[in-house]
Amino acid sequence: MCAINGFNFNNKELLLKMNEATNHRGPDGTGHFVNDQISFGHNLLAITELPKKSRQPFVSEGNNYVLTYNGEIYNYRSLRRYLEKLGSKFYTDCDTEVLFQGLIKEGPSFISKLNGMFAFAFYDRKNNKIFLVRDFSGIKPLYYHHFNNKIIFSSEIRGILTHEVSRKLDKDSANTFFILGYVPGQRTLIEGIKKVCPGQCIELDLKDGLLTKTWLGQLKKTANNFDPEVLREKINKSVLGHTMGLRPFGIYLSGGLDSTAVLYELMKNKSNISKSYTTRFDVDDEAINEDARIAKRLSSDYGIDHCELLIDEDNFIKATEEVIKSIEEPRYNPSLAAYWLLAREASKDITIVLSGSGGDELFLGYPKYLFSRLNDLYNKYPASILNTAFKIKNLNKSIKLKNVLQNFELNNLLDRWIYINSYQKSHLPFKNKSFKLFNYDLIDLKNYLLDSMFVKAGDDIDNELANLDRLFWLADEEFIRTDKITMRFGMEGRFPLLDSDIINYANSISSREKIAPHNLKIMMKKAYENRLPDYVINKRKTGWKAPVSQWMNGRFGIMIRDILSEDYYRETNDLFDFEYIKDQYLNKSSYSTVDLKKFMPIVSFQIWAKSFNIKL
Repeated sequence: MCAINGFNFNNKELLLKMNEATNHRGPDGTGHFVNDQISFGHNLLAITELPKKSRQPFVSEGNNYVLTYNGEIYNYRSLRRYLEKLGSKFYTDCDTEVLFQGLIKEGPSFISKLNGMFAFAFYDRKNNKIFLVRDFSGIKPLYYHHFNNKIIFSSEIRGILTHEVSRKLDKDSANTFFILGYVPGQRTLIEGIKKVCPGQCIELDLKDGLLTKTWLGQLKKTANNFDPEVLREKINKSVLGHTMGLRPFGIYLSGGLDSTAVLYELMKNKSNISKSYTTRFDVDDEAINEDARIAKRLSSDYGIDHCELLIDEDNFIKATEEVIKSIEEPRYNPSLAAYWLLAREASKDITIVLSGSGGDELFLGYPKYLFSRLNDLYNKYPASILNTAFKIKNLNKSIKLKNVLQNFELNNLLDRWIYINSYQKSHLPFKNKSFKLFNYDLIDLKNYLLDSMFVKAGDDIDNELANLDRLFWLADEEFIRTDKITMRFGMEGRFPLLDSDIINYANSISSREKIAPHNLKIMMKKAYENRLPDYVINKRKTGWKAPVSQWMNGRFGIMIRDILSEDYYRETNDLFDFEYIKDQYLNKSSYSTVDLKKFMPIVSFQIWAKSFNIKL
């Protein structure tokens, strides 16, 4: 886990500024390579090899090939044996050298053989090209800015901002943020700064400066019958592979089925796990801490050292602005500060942290997938009747429902995904008419997302919806958030359930074997019944939420009111109607989740805009 930086012109001083801006990602060293065509930089967090043998960028004899790479390739040992048979010689035991030699031998086609998380830039002097690549699940972020035949790239936006780049707000992305709570796909909230999409390869021709974008591969669609033992074997193998490296590791233990399954396999493999970690909130309502209670019980049952971080209102307040600075983007996720505090605590003991993230999207663990079963109704009744029914039922409820029936059909994959996942149900208090959600055609959002995806509709629409969740929400919300937060403290996050073998197997199983009315994630439950405790298997899905509603009437609420004021960041005064926000949203004695959705996205946006000096 590292930082990569660079551009296609010669400027060592500017490259070193980029490395300095991202040095929190690589506390074990920094490196650079500069020639007449490129400037490549790197910050190192050494995992699989000693720092002195892991220095990057990797440069071939004659300087014809250069690689700067961030990530982990879990099958690198088998790929090394494969390349040795082709004549490659190795001088280290790190995955970077395997990737480097593979790209020299086979070019971008070698990428399809990788099982891991990665983002890298590869320079091929012989063919006058630079390749920017992001892994298939989008676990590792990679940003770029392309202008006047030049390209700047970095693991973080702050690296690109060391250049004289505009900080102007991308208005379309802002509208997307206020509909979805994050910005999926290739755009960011800063005009001109883009993301490499999951599973995408961007090729820059150094002769003419033109970009070519290609998808690295499609998800496998082979049909299989579900076998609980096969699934357990695949998870066990993946968990074992995800413990590779020389650094101490632990696990985020939520008390849910997915993280508990990872813990079970760790203990079965007799892995040398250091600690498990969870949070407890300092409130009287113990229902808030149900997950913490179960995680503590699990750690006791498995006999592992457990860290339960107590988060009080004051600590949460102090971290609220810091976490937005770390992830470089606003989010609708009121619990962000708790993630930041837990990562800071875990980094005191470990360098690698495992998580059960991705299981809900692979094995259909969210109630929204039951809602998606409307597909059955579409098979029985004319779509026009159901569309009309939705229109009558939801006529005045939300922006998404006002537009969905004018422009959308719910039996279309992407239409349905947007309908299910757009949460903003009230007209936001914009002053500037160009930002009004009613003026942002959801067809524009749909067309934009179509250009950012490689998932194609199949016969099993529920599985395909989950694939879109992984492509968009996991990659551009959860993984970017987790990467930026953990790397803020020089720590690597890993996700064993998103091993490519597990993804392909899960996609081969019909959604009928994953969900049923009132029963979610059936595959995982069957795979681990009689192996995990009943209090985990039968646990209702609660989610992990900070007690923001309770704290709104305390010191946290005072901070929120300060952020939602004209004095906080004057650049946004022409954007939001803060008097309306105060009168309509903040004069309450209690706050529901629906209330929070009306103003917390604006809070996050305000912090972000001020922190990064964003201009309208």
